[in-house]
Amino acid sequence: MQSMTFDRPVLLLGNAPINAALARWVGDWSGPIVCADGGVRHLPPGRHIIVVGDMDSYQGPASTRLHDPDQDSTDFDKCLACVRAPELIGVGFLGGRWDHSLAALSSLAQARDPIRLIDHENSIVLVDGDYQGRHRIGDTLGVIPMQRCQFSASHGLAYPLDGVVLELGVWVGSSNRITDAHVSIRGQGRYWLSYASPLKPDSE
Repeated sequence: MQSMTFDRPVLLLGNAPINAALARWVGDWSGPIVCADGGVRHLPPGRHIIVVGDMDSYQGPASTRLHDPDQDSTDFDKCLACVRAPELIGVGFLGGRWDHSLAALSSLAQARDPIRLIDHENSIVLVDGDYQGRHRIGDTLGVIPMQRCQFSASHGLAYPLDGVVLELGVWVGSSNRITDAHVSIRGQGRYWLSYASPLKPDSE
């Protein structure tokens, strides 16, 4: 399938439901937007329609259409395979059907460029090993292992991860709290990091 390369962050739109606040945030997005098939329904009026997928949901007009009929990959997978950018932000991939949401979280492992998924409440990224990032003090941060993860140190968390081993079905690091604007984690293994959406107010 043909690839598309951008020199600035790209917004990917999925077909899951989004609320009015998130729709306004999408409407304010000034950069490129690529739709995963039915995600076209969330595209703000007047924007170029760039659509990727098997086209089982959208058959309308498009400025750019990358059709891949493969049924062993999701439309989100297809976007990750053909879109290259300094950063990808996915909206409309969480919520709605649980199988779609879980598949999207799994697909993060295939991403070649930095990507985060957001909804009106949360952002989520997949981390492999160490992590550093800036966050709002007081926000909740969850560390959910994709596989068995062993951590050696952390900074900026109310409940340190020093010496902690996390594993699905055994122990997960939900509901931690950020105590410093700079958060760092040293660990081994892949884990999802869940934190506040950019739509959330600074204090709640």
